[in-house]
This record gives sequence, structure tokens and C-alpha cells, in this order.
Amino acid sequence: MPRDLSVRWCPSQTGGRCSNALIAARVCLLVLALPVFGQSIDTTSSSKAQTAAQQALKESARLFPKDSPAFTAALRSSMKKAAETAAPKSKNTSLQLDPSTIAPTKLDQDPRYRSALISIFESAAHGVSVAAQTVYHGRFDILNQYPDVVLLLGPKDQICSGVIIASGVVLTALHCICDGFDTKVGVPNNAGDLDVKPTVNVPLQMKVCNKVGPADIGIVFVPPSLHPTAGQPRFATSAQLSAAKMGIIVGFGNTDVGRTGASHGKRGYGGVAIVTPRCSATDIQFGCNPAYEFFAGPTSDAKSSLSSDECHGDSGGPMYIDTADGSAIAGIASRPDAQSFAAGCGQGGIYERIDGDAGAWIASVIAQKRS
Repeated sequence: MPRDLSVRWCPSQTGGRCSNALIAARVCLLVLALPVFGQSIDTTSSSKAQTAAQQALKESARLFPKDSPAFTAALRSSMKKAAETAAPKSKNTSLQLDPSTIAPTKLDQDPRYRSALISIFESAAHGVSVAAQTVYHGRFDILNQYPDVVLLLGPKDQICSGVIIASGVVLTALHCICDGFDTKVGVPNNAGDLDVKPTVNVPLQMKVCNKVGPADIGIVFVPPSLHPTAGQPRFATSAQLSAAKMGIIVGFGNTDVGRTGASHGKRGYGGVAIVTPRCSATDIQFGCNPAYEFFAGPTSDAKSSLSSDECHGDSGGPMYIDTADGSAIAGIASRPDAQSFAAGCGQGGIYERIDGDAGAWIASVIAQKRS
């Protein structure tokens, strides 16, 4: 498997530019590696994260009112600084922020985002391990904690992500299929390399390519031997998504804001703050469709390579939330919000809901596959 995966944002467009329709069909995930919901958590890292969250809240409150957009911008910057000071051989031990460097984004103006992010930080500061790991830096999925999340490849090794939802069935973003990024599928092996096999049969989609609505969701069929122990994962209910403040996003995309291809093709996972479980009419400003999408934002500074948000290469990757019944898939990554696309990545992402009509369609495909 070639390790040098090509990086393309709009491969079919000259000059690297996308039409509005194509912009609406591109996504990527800037990954921050974090533990899986419901699995063991490194208590040392969790303790450090708890301390970092406490310090971030204290430092942000020293500089700005809690109800201000600058407060949440400072929280993210504090986590970046905590990661930098914790790095090996770091000479910077101060966690103090320079208020002149704090630049609130459009997302910080949204009270829903501020509420979700502050809730996550406060939970982390009180020792809630999942929340602590969500705001802190982490690692790639070298322990293979997300074996169901796979890499989809096009004929020139352009990439997307997907998740196995039944034996031989991969859920992904529709635009990955429309763009032809579904000819091969790859799964990391124990040696850290990719086992790559061709996909099989004809992929299924909820709508015709390049047509408006419904959701950006499709299904690709892969050899069952690719992951023989895969079972049907738990899907979050509408009520569970509505109650969630944080999510874990998983994919193979870039880990840098500038879309240069850093760590492109390595599976990682990271935490996000769920802004709204269902977009409203006012969320059209973010490019979000109220009928079948939701929106989430980063938990750490988007200028940092440790930030978590959507970026090139992870279209179709799942978002997991923690529920009383355990970890559940709540949505599929579709695209960055309008501001993130202009900036590169890192200022918010849009996800496809998998309840309602989309959920019914997914269930029917699984039932047909098993019959």
C-alpha cells in the first residue's frame, strides 16, 4: 500500500477551486486522538487533562467574562498552550495567555456552542474522565480501538472514511461515492500498515449525485473477510443526540489546518462540542440543512495540530456519543461549515443525522443484506 496518499480537495476542478455544489459535498476531519467511550482511559493523561481544564477555566475567567465569545476562544487557546508545555523538551512552562492574541470566531458568537464547550470543560475540571480526554490532546488510533472505521480509496488514492455497520457493509458520505472514492477499502493491521482490498458490488445511495437533499449518506459493500467479527453497532436515538454535549469523531484525514496532508491516511479520533443536535433555519449561515443535519465545533485551538475538527480526507467518518446504553453512532461527517472551508479547517463541521428517513434506509439495507 503506498504511504504517500495524494491530497485533493476538488480533484475534478481546475485550479483547485470548487463550485458551491461541490463545496457542499466536501469534508475533512482535523483529528485529536482520544480514548473510546466505554473503554479504559489512561488515568495519568486523564489527571493531567483535569488539571489543564481547571487551569484553562481559571485563566479564561481572569481575562474575560464567562458569557463572552472571548471566554470560549480563550478556553481553546489554553488547551493548545497546555499541550505545548507538556511536550517533551518544552521550555515554555507558563500557561498565561496574552489577551491580545485571543481572536473569537463566528462560532464563539453562538451561545449554544459556548454553553456546550463550557459544560465540557467544567465536567473535565471535576474529573469526568471522558470530558477530560475530550478537551485534552491525545494520539492516533495505534491500539486499534476503532477497528470498524475504515479508509476508502479512489483510483488515484484519494481518500474518504467510512464505518462498518454490518458484515460487508460500510456507511459513508454520499459524495465519496459520487466522486469515485470507493474503489478500494483499507483497514490498519497490527503492524500499522493498511490491508487494502477492492470493494464489491454496486454502492447504494439515498439520492442521485449532485441533487439537493436528502442526506449526504451512502453505502459501500466490502469483502466480509475484511473485518469478520464486525457486528451491527448501536445507533443513537434522536433523544440521545439531543441530550449530548460532546462527541468523538473518527477518520483518516489531515491533522493540520492548512490541508497540506499531514498524517493523511492515518486513523485518529478527537472530541467536539455539539452546537445543536438539529440545525435550525438560522444555521443556514453555517451551511447546515435544518432537515437532516447537525453541527459541532472544536474543543481546542484550531491553529494547533492537536485541534479536533473536520478537514480533508474524513468524509463519511462516524461521530460517537456516550449514552446510558454505551457508545453509539450519532452521525456521519459531511463537510466543514462555510467559515471553516474558507479558513482551511478547524472552525466547525456539519454532520448527517442517521435517524428518521436516513435511519430507516440504513436499516433496510442491512436487513436486505442479511436476507
